Amino acid sequence: MRFDIHKVRAYLVNELLNAPATVADVLDDGTDLILVDLRSGEHIIIYLMERVMSISEIVETLTENGEKGLYTLFILWSDMLLPTEEHMHLPEDWMEALYTLYGNKIYGYDSFAQFASVFPVYFDDVGQGFARYIRYGPAIHAGQLHGETIHTNNRFIQGVWKVAGFGASHTTEEQQHQYPNTHIERHTLDSYYATLALSQDADRATVREAYRRLARLYHPDLNASPDAHTQMQRINEAYRRIMQQLEGDD
Repeated sequence: MRFDIHKVRAYLVNELLNAPATVADVLDDGTDLILVDLRSGEHIIIYLMERVMSISEIVETLTENGEKGLYTLFILWSDMLLPTEEHMHLPEDWMEALYTLYGNKIYGYDSFAQFASVFPVYFDDVGQGFARYIRYGPAIHAGQLHGETIHTNNRFIQGVWKVAGFGASHTTEEQQHQYPNTHIERHTLDSYYATLALSQDADRATVREAYRRLARLYHPDLNASPDAHTQMQRINEAYRRIMQQLEGDD
């Protein structure tokens, strides 16, 4: 796993460096920690986690970082630590603590071949007790990184915390999921196969070849087009989703 986490770290650092409008500086010392200074003034510490954390460890880390003025973001190895998508799951105590902190989601990372991705994993409340419906979101946009101070009164974690995330604020997402629709729409893979110009009977080798071919065309290091970065994100996301589905079929 060490090789994979190094690859994910390199990917995330590169994404952050390519967001100069919001990111002022990135400090990467080769460990599983990344320090990010935002132009808005927040100082964020990102942890790439490949093991389960106890609630006491989560609380201790948040407390120590908060006292230093740091906003904390945990990103977990999705394959080993987070539930698979599109099914009901009864979260462990530490999972509930984390998704409470991050607005009904936990950030995950994954890698396939030379590809890496960071994305939100949503724990939707569909009115079935403590069980949650698992929904994987699209790859993050590094330019949306932000820090905020939140208050939690969950059965496992109570207090005021400095946390970081991508996209909408914790409060906004909490409001969006406060009264969830109990009817879950399952996502199809049609758009992901279309992105890679593949038919849905493509095998792993064909998918990898299509991904490599498109990466050579659209990778920002090789393509000076202003939309190359966005195109590459779409290609990465499609590749991750298709490979995830193929592995689940085994």
